[in-house]
Amino acid sequence: MKVIVTKTRKKILSIKVCGDRLFVVANNNLTEQEIKSIVESKRDWISEQLRLQRSAVEGETTSEANVDVQEKNSNVADMFCGRKLMLEGNVFTVRPSQESKCYLDIENVFIPEKFFASKSDRLKCLKSFVKKISAQNVAEDVSRFGCCASLCPTKIEFRLLAKGWVKCCNPSERVVTLDFRLCQLPEKLQHYVIVHAFSHFTNAGHDEQFWNTVSNYLPNFKSCIEELQHYEFLKEI
Repeated sequence: MKVIVTKTRKKILSIKVCGDRLFVVANNNLTEQEIKSIVESKRDWISEQLRLQRSAVEGETTSEANVDVQEKNSNVADMFCGRKLMLEGNVFTVRPSQESKCYLDIENVFIPEKFFASKSDRLKCLKSFVKKISAQNVAEDVSRFGCCASLCPTKIEFRLLAKGWVKCCNPSERVVTLDFRLCQLPEKLQHYVIVHAFSHFTNAGHDEQFWNTVSNYLPNFKSCIEELQHYEFLKEI
């Protein structure tokens, strides 16, 4: 399970389980080792939360599925006006804070109060926050995959890409250029985009050899491509 830690000046420590991700909000004074120890002490609780989430998914009825569709449509509308934000495929409510920086809580993203009243200010503030999350978490995933694949990139860039989630030019330079909004996608789709980028290190085009390379790293890549289309709206925000 991947642990995503957000630091804050508030004297709190909260833990939220979302799929195979663990979101932790901790006070700035807590060390990495202290946070790790606290998370370890909550192992039984975390396991129970995972069990409950799996049970909820398995027991979902058609009626509940329809409610989820309505909720999703509402969430998308709220994302376009900066009232909600998607990270790792999970939707967080945007709320004002007295803090000078953005931070995550269990179910919320807090932004400085001075940016909250205006839609354009909210979206601009959230854009900067998303860039920061990608630079921290996605860059770490890119480096980790590079070590596993023995194909270390020379540079990792996060930009606003008009088309697609990864820039495929100049593969011989081994520069990984990703859309800065990548951290908003579910983990498996982030992984597909990273695999796509690395596969261009040895295959410049999108020929059969390229897709064979992708398949070697990610056999179910076709389902990821299909699912990725459902998140294109993120690039319109």
